[in-house]
Amino acid sequence: MLSTHDLNWFVEFDALKSVYFKTLGNLILGIEHVGSTAVPELQAKPTLDIDLVMCDYSVFDEIVAGLGSLGYRHMGDQGIYQREVFKPNGSVALGKELHRHIKFRDALRTSADLRREYATIKKNIASRADGDRRKYAEIKESECGEFFERVLK
Repeated sequence: MLSTHDLNWFVEFDALKSVYFKTLGNLILGIEHVGSTAVPELQAKPTLDIDLVMCDYSVFDEIVAGLGSLGYRHMGDQGIYQREVFKPNGSVALGKELHRHIKFRDALRTSADLRREYATIKKNIASRADGDRRKYAEIKESECGEFFERVLK
């Protein structure tokens, strides 16, 4: 039931945090990794507990919809006032994307050739974006798909 602490839990949290911010944007104020998996060297069930911080309940329905689009279902407060629980609804949509992010990251970590190639691609895009982050993201999104897919294979 309990597992030895795994430093990959922090990596998984960072990847999930990115997906949640991308999906929920301004609806949330913060995202916190809580529970035993957030404490180094502490044994834990290998399930991440994550708190999403919202300003008030006026945005809650939108949060439910956003998390629903990722494959989560709302389970209510489960007896604790102002705590809302979400659980994966079968296979969570972000699971596949999280897996792809981690696989891509690991490939770059282990291959100096891939890191150099990716750095060259990014520098080229940055020079064409002229310091505009939005433009950089748009170019990267439209032009890096082939590289990403090749790395993931």
